[in-house]
Amino acid sequence: MYADDTHLTFAGNNLAIIEKKLNQELPSVRNWVVANKLTLNRSKTEFILIGSRQRLGTFDRSPAFQTHNIPIKRVVTTKSIGVRFDKHLT
Repeated sequence: MYADDTHLTFAGNNLAIIEKKLNQELPSVRNWVVANKLTLNRSKTEFILIGSRQRLGTFDRSPAFQTHNIPIKRVVTTKSIGVRFDKHLT
């Protein structure tokens, strides 16, 4: 069984801290999924950075997140429970 539309959200101003904190939390998510006999669909696992054009423009790189030693892909739009989100929430 898959866990549909599961989200992990973190807010911050420092890209390195965001990257560190989320990578620390991802093993807990994996443990929760396993404990509840669910499967994380790695091919559908993705992340999006949301912010103003000015703020997103200050990042000199994309953060690196991974689960099961597999990188998580960055997207600029995503869909959750039928609602489409983009990186600027427009």
